Amino acid sequence: MPVIMAAAVADYAPEPIEGKRPKDGDAWTLALRPTVDVLRELGARPANGRVLVGFAADVGEHGLERARARRQHKNANLIVFNDVE
Repeated sequence: MPVIMAAAVADYAPEPIEGKRPKDGDAWTLALRPTVDVLRELGARPANGRVLVGFAADVGEHGLERARARRQHKNANLIVFNDVE
C-alpha cells in the first residue's frame, strides 16, 4: 500500500487554556507543543510491502542533507526535498 505524506498535519498545536480569556486588549502569548509525527509513526510500523513517501520543506545550504537524514530517521522510502528559499 503506497503512503504519500504531502505535508505535516501540524508540527505544533496550542496548549489548552482554562476557561475563556477575556477580550481586554492585552497581547496574547500562545504556548505550543509538538504533535505526533505521522510519517515517523508510520515508518516505525512493519513495512509489509508499503512504500512511504514524505516531503521536506527546508532552507539553507544544508537543507538537502537534513532531508536525507530525515528519510533515514523516519524510515521512509523517499523524501521529496523542497527548497523554499
